[in-house]
Amino acid sequence: MSPLTQGPSHREDPHLKDRLNQIADKITSPAFLSGQGLGNEIGFWIFDYPPEHELQVREYLTFLEGVLSRQHSELTVDHVNLLRVLRDYLHT
Repeated sequence: MSPLTQGPSHREDPHLKDRLNQIADKITSPAFLSGQGLGNEIGFWIFDYPPEHELQVREYLTFLEGVLSRQHSELTVDHVNLLRVLRDYLHT
């Protein structure tokens, strides 16, 4: 069960919840993992969301990372916070 169905204390967006729940299937699909349709690049997923739902997304990503490490231990998954990367780059 995802944490989004367990009633966290912050307000959830049902549409965002549906989008979040599609991530695992998408990034573990054979087409994504083999780079099909990506010009044989490394697969990556950029997920946009309204800033007011940051807590909902963070909570889900923690859950998702745990699920992927247990159910797909053969995969290397890296969560990159683009805002943090850009901030760090600008401060160097």
